[in-house]
Amino acid sequence: FSKEDSEYRYIGMEKVPGRDMNNVEDKGLFLDLVEQAGEELRNLQELRSFDEGGKLAALESGELEVRAFDWAEMYKSLLFTYTTHMIDRRYDRLREEIERIVEENIEEIDVRNFSIVHQEFGPRNIMFQEDSVTGIIDWERAIAGDPVFDQVQTRERMIQKAEGLEIENPREKVERALEQGYGENIYSDVPETREALYQLAYIGQLMWVAREKGPQLGLENKFEKL
Repeated sequence: FSKEDSEYRYIGMEKVPGRDMNNVEDKGLFLDLVEQAGEELRNLQELRSFDEGGKLAALESGELEVRAFDWAEMYKSLLFTYTTHMIDRRYDRLREEIERIVEENIEEIDVRNFSIVHQEFGPRNIMFQEDSVTGIIDWERAIAGDPVFDQVQTRERMIQKAEGLEIENPREKVERALEQGYGENIYSDVPETREALYQLAYIGQLMWVAREKGPQLGLENKFEKL
């Protein structure tokens, strides 16, 4: 899982058939795949639970070892990576404001349940063929962390794609599809502060790719709205 943690850092897999969900152009098919993605997210989060959060290392036995960190410190470390590496300098003010808000509110996060967290569980890493999800790729950033982190980040990524497809009421339809697949109303009970901080991490990740996407990402608007 990590270049630093172990020589067993690569997960080998055969080429997953199909294309990623960013290639979907049909609105109905997209929402069907979002529902399937919700089921896959549930399967992932039930696959392994951990007593604490941290970096994952794959051992020779095939087991996963957690290099433990306090979740609040790990979250800040992730955000620092997103908002300082390869960032377009036009977002300096935004980066500083995000980090200030996090420092002021991070202590309100109280995580008690830890699972595998993909960190980028969204359209570009979810493969499909015809009308079915065929696999999830890009696992090198996986950690043991708060499952709500992936739930929020996945929804935001799906909404971004839904907006590109000009789906009406994209947030409502994406949430409904994800919850239908997940089998649980996962968004209604998320504490407001945790929801906001995890959305800030999503904005931080968008800042990471802003040098390629530029103004069309609408980061300033997303931040002000949040």
